[in-house]
Amino acid sequence: MNVVGLFILNILVMVKSAKYIWLIRHCDKPADKNNSCCSDYGYKHSDNWYKYFEKYISSPPYIYGANYNNEQNQCATDYDYNYNYNSKIDCQKSQRMYLTAQAINKSIRFSKDDVNIDYCTGQYKELAKNTRNINNNDIIVVWEHSEIVDIINYFGINLDKWPNIIDDEYSIVFMFDVDHNKLYYDCYQWEAEYVDCSNDVNNWLKKYKTITEYYESKQYQKYALTNNAANLQNAYQEYNGIFKVLIILFINLFFICIFLFFKRQYEIRNLMGRKYKYVVIPETQILTNKTLYNTSYCSINN
Repeated sequence: MNVVGLFILNILVMVKSAKYIWLIRHCDKPADKNNSCCSDYGYKHSDNWYKYFEKYISSPPYIYGANYNNEQNQCATDYDYNYNYNSKIDCQKSQRMYLTAQAINKSIRFSKDDVNIDYCTGQYKELAKNTRNINNNDIIVVWEHSEIVDIINYFGINLDKWPNIIDDEYSIVFMFDVDHNKLYYDCYQWEAEYVDCSNDVNNWLKKYKTITEYYESKQYQKYALTNNAANLQNAYQEYNGIFKVLIILFINLFFICIFLFFKRQYEIRNLMGRKYKYVVIPETQILTNKTLYNTSYCSINN
């Protein structure tokens, strides 16, 4: 695929609704190479994949499984699978991808869509292009192991081919973070229900972080945000209490000032309206020399 085509594909993938594309290998093969079904162990493995996905997927995923040439007899399963589909005569004979996808679809608690079996092995490019039309938050692709690498490379992630040393490894799960264009991986040991990869797998995928680390980081970020929100809430409550006290003091001070103001106004009005008794000074005569003379004269005569 040329650089321009890859760039266009990445742009188209980035704008689609799906955020995570999960890729796993089909069920374990039986010893007979001509047998297109799962081994007994493989059926049990398929039945338990949902436990892993339910740790990280909280809404109905969209699931892809490969169609197959059904000229052979159908594989016997414990599920009442719907085999009424348009078989493709040119598809591979292996039913393992279909069986594993159906097992997940039947087991996962919130599944609601049928498994997409529009593609056969060899049509991974068409499948990859089709994922951009899916509105589900999560997409699960159950496929053939060598083409899982091809799909990942088609999304622009440089992943080396599947090593021969782990050719019989069926527990690997890849998660492609579409928004950040990054790849993560895990190995789900379904019998013990724990996540751990062999040294051979870790050496192959050493350039990438695990899905567990990715979600632990997200949980830490969520915890940090929650913790910060709690601290802000506590600070708000603390300062809110102080603020309420200040408001109460301000209100009390305001009413005290209002009271003192009206009290003073009352005192001033009362003072202005008070009745005072004025002493009336009678009009006096202007003293003249004559008055003085007469007064003195009268006094002398007396």
